[in-house]
Amino acid sequence: MDLNSSLEVMSISLNETINGELGGPLGPRGPGQLRFQEHIKAIRWIIFVVCSMGLFGNLLTFLASSKIVDNGDSSGTVFMKCLAVADNLACIRVILNTCMPLFGLNLRGLNVPVCKTLAYYSGCTMIIANFCLAGLSFDRLLAVWIPVKYYQESKPKYAWGVCLAVVLITCLFCIPLIFQFELAPPKGLCDFDSTNLLAEIYMQSNILGFMFLIPCILVGGTSVAIVYKLRQSSKTSSGTVSVSIFAS
Repeated sequence: MDLNSSLEVMSISLNETINGELGGPLGPRGPGQLRFQEHIKAIRWIIFVVCSMGLFGNLLTFLASSKIVDNGDSSGTVFMKCLAVADNLACIRVILNTCMPLFGLNLRGLNVPVCKTLAYYSGCTMIIANFCLAGLSFDRLLAVWIPVKYYQESKPKYAWGVCLAVVLITCLFCIPLIFQFELAPPKGLCDFDSTNLLAEIYMQSNILGFMFLIPCILVGGTSVAIVYKLRQSSKTSSGTVSVSIFAS
């Protein structure tokens, strides 16, 4: 969906790969395994650089949206601020989970409290960031479809309310992650209990549904509706198109 979601998926796959292949006592390692280690290290550095750039870019977005004054904050700038903060939290999580081994620290296998905290933090940040993006997309949809009413009645307090509701609901929804993740033997990897059917169902619905599928449908649907409205407006007057494009 966005850069941070892609990095999350990459970081999860990367950690599963390196922990599964190189985390245990493998004995003497051949040239192929050593080359694989070097490739993993290079990927970690790439992720670290990209996430660092993401942190800087999101900080600039937050500062720029704070400078936009149109009778105070608009709902659009509020959603941009919320999304920038959520994306930064997601970037920090990717750095903590994936890039710390570059500096000799593997947080995933440190201890049980850190394992549970990272699992909970990861789930919350991914869902919050994606639904903040969906909220921003829906806000732009209203600005394009009903521009006059939108600019007359759009208030920042409703956007703050939506962001707060997303945070609170997500924090409650992700509480089961605290109980489902443990340091699994024999290698002490942080993973959820796959033998528990309810835990498996929850994880699949969480990852596929709330982290990706539902936000993708919301963002994709609003994008299609915005493009449709712009095309319809282009058949009436160029002025309407200009207003709609500016609003979007």
